[in-house]
Order: sequence, then structure tokens, then C-alpha cells
Amino acid sequence: MSGKEAEGFGLTDAERRRLMRLDSAKLNLLPPAPKARWFRFVEVELGNRTDEYPGGDRVQTCEVWYPPDRGAGIPPEAIKRIFDQLEAGPAAGRRYSRTSNTAKEREAWRLLQTHCPNLTKFQAQDELKRWLKAGFLVEQKYTDPVTRKLRSGLSVVSLPL
Repeated sequence: MSGKEAEGFGLTDAERRRLMRLDSAKLNLLPPAPKARWFRFVEVELGNRTDEYPGGDRVQTCEVWYPPDRGAGIPPEAIKRIFDQLEAGPAAGRRYSRTSNTAKEREAWRLLQTHCPNLTKFQAQDELKRWLKAGFLVEQKYTDPVTRKLRSGLSVVSLPL
């Protein structure tokens, strides 16, 4: 597992090193998989301890590992406050952005971290993607009153509660 993926799941480096993802080597030849399959290396004791061999034997194998639900940690009252602020925007006439390389005050993932400081950047961005995919938020073009340029911004459709 990459460091970025581990950060998104809130895993330590030691935990990350025990996890692997199973994918086809030629993903462009197959239809897209619905979800990645993850496996964790585990040590299994064989139970063959004796008086002469007190340590017994251990072997390494893999077990299926399921990533934690990234959205499970945001309380409903925090979600309501986040959506209220997303709808209001960072300033009059401005919208929060899913990603912004120039205006950090418009980055919506930072808003999630304000209300849920335990979320990493990766987790907050992932939650925004889930809300967009589920249709709770939409990304629309608008004219930014400060820059007078056409920008993409987030608008609330409904609450995910």
C-alpha cells in the first residue's frame, strides 16, 4: 500500500507494509473493477509445539482486509454545519471548490477538516467525492465576483442525512 493510501485510511507505516492490493497487470484490457481487493499478511502458528521444540512453527499467509469506511466518522450535526457553509460559500457570491491550486480559502476539503480535525486531507477529499457521486453536491460554473472569471464551485443539492 502506498503512503498516500495509508494516510487516507489513517494507518501507520508498520500497518501499511503488511497490506497489498490485488489488481490485474493489464487493467486496460478488463472492465473496471468495482472495488480494489486488499490483503493483509498475517502470521499463523501451526500448533506443533513440543517439549523438544517449544517455539513451534509459524508461517506467513494472507487474509482479506477490508478498508475502514472513510465516511463513518463525521457526526450528523457536523455534516449539517459543513453543508450550510458549503451553500453559503467562503464569501458573498463565491463558491467552495473541490480542488483549487490558487485559492486555498476556497478548498472545500479544508472546511471538512475545520469541523472534523481528525480527518486527513485524503479522507476529506474522498468524502467530498462520495458526496458528489451520491448527488448531494454538484459542481457548477459561476462567475467569481473577485476575479471576474468563470470558475467551478460546489452547490448543495440535499443533505446526506
